[in-house]
Amino acid sequence: MGKEPSHLATDRTPGPFRVRCLRCDTIVESWHRDVSAPKGATIGMAYCQCGNIGADSLVFQDFGRVLFRNANSYEVVTDKTERPE
Repeated sequence: MGKEPSHLATDRTPGPFRVRCLRCDTIVESWHRDVSAPKGATIGMAYCQCGNIGADSLVFQDFGRVLFRNANSYEVVTDKTERPE
């Protein structure tokens, strides 16, 4: 019985990194500079409306780093996460 690999360990699709700020409910989306991003997308570090979090993509979809002012005040949003309408 082996461990089932997570989609993060096997998916190497270039794409955005998304994080939701739990303070202002903004979804921040960052694209890496080496990825073909849609027009108007944020390349590099992106910040929420209240300035609590910053998100920076690391090329592959759902991979990135989060800078935050308050711990436990954000969640990573993936294709498998429910998004508000």
